[in-house]
Amino acid sequence: MNFNKNKLIDKTLKQFYKSYYLTVDTADFVTVKTNQKIYKYIDKNLKNAFHLIDKEDKKHQKRYKKVEKQNDKILVYQNKQQILNLKQSLKSMKKQKRLLKKQDIKQKRLLKKENGKNKLTLFKKCKNYFRYLYLKRKHLLLTYTKPD
Repeated sequence: MNFNKNKLIDKTLKQFYKSYYLTVDTADFVTVKTNQKIYKYIDKNLKNAFHLIDKEDKKHQKRYKKVEKQNDKILVYQNKQQILNLKQSLKSMKKQKRLLKKQDIKQKRLLKKENGKNKLTLFKKCKNYFRYLYLKRKHLLLTYTKPD
């Protein structure tokens, strides 16, 4: 809330009340007509001062509204920037996830290939070993002769 007008009114009233205070004890040596003229003059100046206060307050309110609008625009811009930054960070996170998924898929494929090769090589080794044993028995049988 803006209390500019209240501050201006307080300042002017203090000044004018000082003027009234100076006329309080003058009844003994100043005539009543003169005091009434002084009071009218003080009242007239007080009204003019209030008009000036109103004008100054209107100017201040315009400046205040402009500043508030600018602050609102700045806040909106900052919020938009934050939203854009968040969107960009989400995009980058998604890209990283995609890259990680692609890397995981590649690693899984490589593991499958390696495991498949290992299985095949184990199977081939076993097959070769059993063939070797078979041939060895056969050879032994062929080379072994029964005694007569």
